[in-house]
Amino acid sequence: MAGRAPEGKHADKVVAAIKALLPDLGRDDIASIELLVHRADDPFVLATLIAALIEERRRTNRLLE
Repeated sequence: MAGRAPEGKHADKVVAAIKALLPDLGRDDIASIELLVHRADDPFVLATLIAALIEERRRTNRLLE
């Protein structure tokens, strides 16, 4: 269903695909991704992720200036 977190084998496939795309990920990064995949329907998790992305973009922009 749209908007719902992947469950079971589907979630494992999503994590495996991310690992294949980003082979240099560390254990902590993989654990974070697994948590996000399994809790993707939680608005608090999504809001936290968006806030982290905004802050990272700001830091990157400052470096580029």
